[in-house]
Amino acid sequence: MTDRTAHPPLYPPGRVLALTGVVGLIGLVTHAAAVGQGWTFPSLGYAAGIGVWKLATLGVLAAALWRFERQPLSATALGLGPGLSPDERRRRRRRALLGLGGAAELLGALSLAPGLGLSPVDPAAYGATRPIGWAVLLVQVLVVYPLTVLAEEAFFRGFLQPRLSLAPPVLSGVLWAAHHLQQAATIPWLVPLGLALGVLRWWRGDIRASGAVHYLGDVLFLVTTYPVV
Repeated sequence: MTDRTAHPPLYPPGRVLALTGVVGLIGLVTHAAAVGQGWTFPSLGYAAGIGVWKLATLGVLAAALWRFERQPLSATALGLGPGLSPDERRRRRRRALLGLGGAAELLGALSLAPGLGLSPVDPAAYGATRPIGWAVLLVQVLVVYPLTVLAEEAFFRGFLQPRLSLAPPVLSGVLWAAHHLQQAATIPWLVPLGLALGVLRWWRGDIRASGAVHYLGDVLFLVTTYPVV
């Protein structure tokens, strides 16, 4: 069998939207189930729900890869490698920096616009701010966030982005933002963040840089927002 994941086929818009919708609905259902049990973010119960969602996301990725391309899950399909050559990265650097600058400007403009909804760094988007224990912190930092980053970066940047025919870094960022249905108020803010992650993936050729930025952002949000007791 020939590995086509290094040069994948382009997907039609309907398929892309359907895959994104499935992943988003899984997140919405797991969120509703956790909240229905009285578990809100951050808690061990809510963390378990996120874990189910992210594992399901990887399952959707694997199923789509086999259904539409007859390819098994692989590091290349996940966007984990191989990256671009140093020469190609240098050629892309200027456009990448322009893209990252544009994402930063868009984020700054959104911060000045009233009534857009809650910022993704606003704890009100996830529930009341309250102290968390060390157990919750360690589970989030060592288990939930690595799994979240792997699943989201692999699905949206590693898998979908190379299969998009129109402005892949931009569209992958919009789709990533839109799939956060359980915190819909944060979606306008997540678009420029997703754009920045998409540009990093395009620039480097894999998801390691975007994943590192994604993980660092999640951890910084947690430790600077929720006091640890």
